[in-house]
Amino acid sequence: MWAEAVNLHQRYEQYDQAVMTMIEHSPTAFNHQTFIQSIMKVSNYELYYRSMSFYLEEQPMQLVDLLNVMSKEEKKFDLVKCVQHMKRTGYIALIESFLKRMQYMNLGAVNEALNEIYLEKQDYESLRLSIKDFDSFESVQFAQSLEKHQLLDCRRISALLYRKNKRY
Repeated sequence: MWAEAVNLHQRYEQYDQAVMTMIEHSPTAFNHQTFIQSIMKVSNYELYYRSMSFYLEEQPMQLVDLLNVMSKEEKKFDLVKCVQHMKRTGYIALIESFLKRMQYMNLGAVNEALNEIYLEKQDYESLRLSIKDFDSFESVQFAQSLEKHQLLDCRRISALLYRKNKRY
């Protein structure tokens, strides 16, 4: 009767406990819509990152949906910590669409993660646009890593970065 326990936790506004119950007893207690409703009202913000790990294990295709909902709470949700957490797991490419949506903030961690994803996918046009439009990342270090790359497009992007930093 874990689903009923989650319902009771929500009725009595114990959202942290509702989320923890769904994480710990996912086969019987988990419901995506209920989880989304509860995660928005938690008081312990560390549950955000625990829920990311949970979704990565149990519901990886709905992880972007969870992140979109959590990112609406900008004061509570630390985007840099989210990117670091996903890099540690090794599945940063899974949230590429979310990172693209959040790139308007021009945060270094988001820009670096997207640039790495573009480079890994060999999407040089997106990488070039990202570098031109968003400048908050270690551009000289990134240019040095691309300088001796075997592909010509990478070396061109390196030259673009050097030119942008006036290091001819």
